[in-house]
Amino acid sequence: MLETGPIIRAMLRRPAGPLLIILQLAITIAIVSNSLSFIQQRSEFINRDPGLKVEGLLRIWIKQDETLGNIDDTIEEDLRFLNSQSTVKSAIAIDGLPMGGSGGTSGFSTSSTPDSSEGDQATSAGASMIRVTEGWLETLGATLVEGTDFAFDDYQRFRQENAPSSSPIILTEVIAEQLFPDQNPIGQSLYMGELVSFTVVGVVENIFGHQRYSERPYHTVIFPKLTLRDSSNYLIRTNESNEELVLNDLVEELRNLNDTRIVGDEKTMTTIAGDTYSGEYAMITLLSIVVILLIGVNALGVVGLTSFWISQRRKQIGIRRALGASRTAIVRYFLLENMMLVAGAVFIGGIAAISASIYMVKAYGFEPLAWFYIPASALAVLLITLGAAIFPVKKASQISPVEAVAGR
Repeated sequence: MLETGPIIRAMLRRPAGPLLIILQLAITIAIVSNSLSFIQQRSEFINRDPGLKVEGLLRIWIKQDETLGNIDDTIEEDLRFLNSQSTVKSAIAIDGLPMGGSGGTSGFSTSSTPDSSEGDQATSAGASMIRVTEGWLETLGATLVEGTDFAFDDYQRFRQENAPSSSPIILTEVIAEQLFPDQNPIGQSLYMGELVSFTVVGVVENIFGHQRYSERPYHTVIFPKLTLRDSSNYLIRTNESNEELVLNDLVEELRNLNDTRIVGDEKTMTTIAGDTYSGEYAMITLLSIVVILLIGVNALGVVGLTSFWISQRRKQIGIRRALGASRTAIVRYFLLENMMLVAGAVFIGGIAAISASIYMVKAYGFEPLAWFYIPASALAVLLITLGAAIFPVKKASQISPVEAVAGR
């Protein structure tokens, strides 16, 4: 470590180059550490368990011309047909498609009058509403953990103006825990305003509602009451491996079955899940490219600066070689020089990374930067820097003392 003194004095004689490299490396460490943190956060967001078996699940959308047919009859006929197919394990009509991005949302309370003195102890929560027909558990691949499924007579289809004032419901685990902490939710009552009441008959493992970007994606309430509109979504569970082929065949057969309605927008649930996170995938790809380009630019900068320094100090290298310095000593000298630059960059870059993280937490609600991303980024930059410097440094160690002193 006796070489650190001469290295520092050499840098101070011409500080512009080293300072620029330190700043460049510091900015890289700040950007790379925050980018890696953000990539990790987005990856965890994408990899959340939706609570349903996405593989083998198909979606078909239909729109009924009300002047030519009745949507209720159409759904009845279509589901009877779909459930009779050998390629179909089960099929349902659904309103509030999981990860679909659209559907009903409402607030639920344990009191019919939460704003009154009587309702001061009431617990409330907002949730996505999923309305289904019979066979939904098997079709979604959801798991009932408490209570029972809906009874056959619970399933109804109705127009919005004829909505029932009461209904059995099934909650996901997370909202059941929030609404009924330390209580058995089965048999408990929930209210939507003063006039509409529900009775909890079961609890399922957490499944996504349609609000995929919500802070509470598992806050979901399942109803056996399907609201009739001029259109509907069908979810179909198949055991066939070729999902696309099954889907296309079913769409064609549904079109042949009834020409009074439109059949389309068919997708596998795997495709829907991919579309749901297309923005996240694009952001991860973009940030990954930025990180690679930044590190690449830094590597080129280090190669250029190291080569420049060597060309400026050929005579010094020759004299050191003439005085007995080994090739290993020359290599060690320049690699140590690069390590010192990275050390300075880590200090400045660490402060910049933390400052940027604090700003993004306050301004955009990002998660704070985990401390280990800074040393991880610094280590990556150090390895790339040393790797970039090794070729010109090894070339410098092979300089002949005679040629260096003679200026050749």
